[in-house]
Amino acid sequence: MPDNGADRRREQRVEFSYLCQFKVLSPKPTVKSFTGYLQDISMGGACVQFEDKYGLFPLNVNEVESSRIKLTVKTLKKDPLIVFAVVRWIRKNTSNQSNSILIGIEFELSEYWMKERMRELIDLKNKDHKMMWHLWECYVEEQR
Repeated sequence: MPDNGADRRREQRVEFSYLCQFKVLSPKPTVKSFTGYLQDISMGGACVQFEDKYGLFPLNVNEVESSRIKLTVKTLKKDPLIVFAVVRWIRKNTSNQSNSILIGIEFELSEYWMKERMRELIDLKNKDHKMMWHLWECYVEEQR
């Protein structure tokens, strides 16, 4: 039986998407910022997907892999969830016709409050209707 990686995961993953913004933090003076979706989420990490509109792959894989990112997730609460993570892998999405990039991240949840906020975000999966309206409002706001 082939190893797909999912069997090795320490935490159960939630299949739900949340609008997010992330910045790749690097020693270089240019910080790249993107808007995408946080998905396949667990307490340990997630996948971030963002559109590569022109198919240019705007990230240098060698520079980004193992670097830190600052992730801002819009939630139902007033304040967004802000956490740091380490990039574990990056690749082009080959599962559909869109030009999108997938980034596997591992969260750095060092403080108790960070873990609690992440757990709250994961638990929102049970409130699908409310979350869908929230995502729509965030999307509309981003388009302005």
